[in-house]
Amino acid sequence: MSETVPRTKDPFLRVLGGCALVVGGLVLLVVIAGLIVGWRLAQDVAPGRPVEAFLIGDETRYWCLELKPDDAGLTAFVANVQRASEEMRDETLKNSPLRFLPYRRTENKIDELLPLKFELAQSGGGWAARATFSKKVWKVRAAVKLIRFMMGRDPEAPVGPDGIPFASFHDQRSGTRFALTMVGNRLLAASAPERLGKALATDRADGAAIDPAVPPLHASIRLDGEDGWAFAPGPSVASFDVADGDALRFRIVATSPDGMDAAQARALAHRWIPIVPEGEIELDPAGPSRRDDGLWLVEGRVGELSRRVRRGLSHVSEKDETTPPPSGSPSATPPPPSPPPSSDPRSDTPAAPKRGGTPSPPR
Repeated sequence: MSETVPRTKDPFLRVLGGCALVVGGLVLLVVIAGLIVGWRLAQDVAPGRPVEAFLIGDETRYWCLELKPDDAGLTAFVANVQRASEEMRDETLKNSPLRFLPYRRTENKIDELLPLKFELAQSGGGWAARATFSKKVWKVRAAVKLIRFMMGRDPEAPVGPDGIPFASFHDQRSGTRFALTMVGNRLLAASAPERLGKALATDRADGAAIDPAVPPLHASIRLDGEDGWAFAPGPSVASFDVADGDALRFRIVATSPDGMDAAQARALAHRWIPIVPEGEIELDPAGPSRRDDGLWLVEGRVGELSRRVRRGLSHVSEKDETTPPPSGSPSATPPPPSPPPSSDPRSDTPAAPKRGGTPSPPR
């Protein structure tokens, strides 16, 4: 009867098995740590807190954009911006060897972020902004907390009301200050921590600082498919719509005791659309008209929105045609001075001076 020899495992396999267990354990620890960190980053800093007031009452201008994914004009505008961006890229790489590299064209999927509400309030003492998200809220919360971690706390204002932490930047040299925070699904920013703290107050209702005359005026001029509106003390109210045809339509109502002509109407529209020069604002042929309540109504449009966005992205402003200077005019840049005489390269003897001059002393 043959004697059976016990089988022993290969030591190499044992080492591989142990390494696999160690690596698996480390991967599991990393995954668990990542989940814990992600959960903490996505947490609301003040759960259940009521909506902040935002408006303080000293605002000189206020804009509100309510962007919806099913808006046909907004969808066409984003498509035009995408096409303009692709054209700008192709033009940039036209004579570059990088043009042969494979490039995957991506589309701007606005439905992944919209609906979105954005508000901007400007005052003599600064500004404040608020964005209300409906999607990807946890990503925005995580981004704000990471910014706060990298930027550090402002020692003068590390937290706001109810212990809400601020991500604050303060440049001592320029005096620039900037603060932001995330509460619920709302991202708030302001020109200073003090301004942000006032915007976060909950002792007054949201929008309570609006003049009671503004809502009925807004209702009277609201455009079909309105994408944004604005108001200022006076009151003056404006309604905006990103329309088909790559255009921005607007309708504004304001007081003007001395009347209003086309130039004044265009200046009024430029006040509400400051990124567009006055000369590029098109008024309706009827011009400004006076309403029965004594206020003046101004209507018009701004065309070629995608071209303006492309111009802003490329940082190239269009220049007006000017008359060239006369040929006999002196050049604005003086010619560079002549270099000093150089030494003879074959010896240490300085070059000969000009007639009547004194030779340079030897080195």
